[in-house]
Amino acid sequence: MIEPILLVVLGFFILVSVIDWKFKAVPSVLMTGMLLIVAVVNVENLSYGILAYIFAILLKDLDVSRGIADTKATVIIGLMISDFQMFAGYLILLSLVQFVYTVGFKTVYPDEKEFPFLPVYLIVYAVLLFSGVIL
Repeated sequence: MIEPILLVVLGFFILVSVIDWKFKAVPSVLMTGMLLIVAVVNVENLSYGILAYIFAILLKDLDVSRGIADTKATVIIGLMISDFQMFAGYLILLSLVQFVYTVGFKTVYPDEKEFPFLPVYLIVYAVLLFSGVIL
């Protein structure tokens, strides 16, 4: 049986992905609120949340990730994982999906300077959830 928090986070990523796609911005309070909820519910996974935050900073430094919402999304998913091997798989999957999404988006919309990035996190979270990585 899938835990209710997993479905709530999935619905949340669907919502913020639609908002990001339409407006190219997401209210910070939505991301921070969900981050707090996930941190409280999964307090035993805080170490993976910290590692995810460090990885998000690296992505920002490499200019792969742009906004603070991307950083918060990285941490939200990191807090949902409770095993180091699965966490490493998450980071690899996130990197690959980000690369493919960015190349694809820039190919289809070459004139766009800003593009929605939260759909990447929806894809990654859905893959992790339905493959059993996040339990």
